[in-house]
Amino acid sequence: MMPLLLVLGVLFALLSSLGGFLLLSYLFLTQRGAPRLTPINKTRDELPLVSLIVTAKNEGKTIERCLRSILSQTYPNLEILVVDDSSTDNTIDVVTQVAKDYGRIRLIEAGEKPEGWIGKSWPCWRGYESSKGGLLLFFDADSFFEKIECVQESVEYVLDEGIDIFSLTPRVITKGIWSNSTIPIFSAAIDILYPMEHVNDPKSSRAYVYGTYVLVRREAYEKIDGHRAVRELIVEDAALARRAKASGLKLRVKQAPNYFATEWEEERKAIYSGMERVMSSSIRAYGLISILDAIFVFFVALYPLLFILFGLVLDYHLLLTNQVFQIGFIASVLNVVFMLLIVSNELKKVVGRIGLLPLLYPLGIVLFISAIVTTSIKVSRGDAAIEWKGVKYSQATSN
Repeated sequence: MMPLLLVLGVLFALLSSLGGFLLLSYLFLTQRGAPRLTPINKTRDELPLVSLIVTAKNEGKTIERCLRSILSQTYPNLEILVVDDSSTDNTIDVVTQVAKDYGRIRLIEAGEKPEGWIGKSWPCWRGYESSKGGLLLFFDADSFFEKIECVQESVEYVLDEGIDIFSLTPRVITKGIWSNSTIPIFSAAIDILYPMEHVNDPKSSRAYVYGTYVLVRREAYEKIDGHRAVRELIVEDAALARRAKASGLKLRVKQAPNYFATEWEEERKAIYSGMERVMSSSIRAYGLISILDAIFVFFVALYPLLFILFGLVLDYHLLLTNQVFQIGFIASVLNVVFMLLIVSNELKKVVGRIGLLPLLYPLGIVLFISAIVTTSIKVSRGDAAIEWKGVKYSQATSN
């Protein structure tokens, strides 16, 4: 009689392979339905003032590149506001020098956060209070425009389609092993949880925007009380999107390859903190139950590798002689292929290159699973101290 452990092991391998195939198919179909920003060939006599609000906290290394890319935009009616969020590096000096050289830039110091405000919401709100534009464009200081018509085409689309809140996906710049191993896993998770087809569907409750680029009508922003309404939440962009959709506002998200780019963290600790920050938003509602997600990811993405390793290294004889084990081995190899295809597709879409980077995915999976577990534990204890820009915040338990 065949050992029960062997039968269970092969059964898990088969189920894991099926899960990998279903994930690959779902992501393929989801991305096929994801819209892209395309130019609208229409001449307008008058374009509204756009207040482009750059929030910055210790971005001395990146903000000059950001501002120069903004200054190169073709949009003719642009107000540029830089809100410094108590930077301790040379951010203010860099902004002051660029403003001196080129003008058109107004520096605003956010000052100390009032009680109850956490994360990026306070500098965003200060930018809004100081702005004059009928359209507000929130932009991160570690991002930069790659296409000089990006703002122009975004505004034309919003005006043409009557959009209230609009967001674009960036090209992501990755550096180092941890950065390249985690970004495709993180991107795939967003695609699974927030497929654009559902996000853009007013009948669906799915709502999400990319905080690196959020274009919103002033009256729509004021209707939902903007960042003040989500001041106690560390993932303010997703919360804004949910409020906008719940209020009946028209929300759209589109892919925009080569329109603008943003940098992904390089250090493992910073990447881990970033994943905990984003995960905390969805995990808050489930607590420790969210660990089931980590178990699912383990069996779909890591278990096949362990099964293959067992056959090749620990019990090669079993691999050669046992047909049942061979079935599990083949299923595991197929699942690894599925994972490599998923990761390759995400890298091509988000980073713009593939190479040998998909081979790093096991490292990204391990970090991703660990972040789910630690965030679930923190949230369940009511001690969700989530770090952002070197500062730890505890957020509210409900929206």
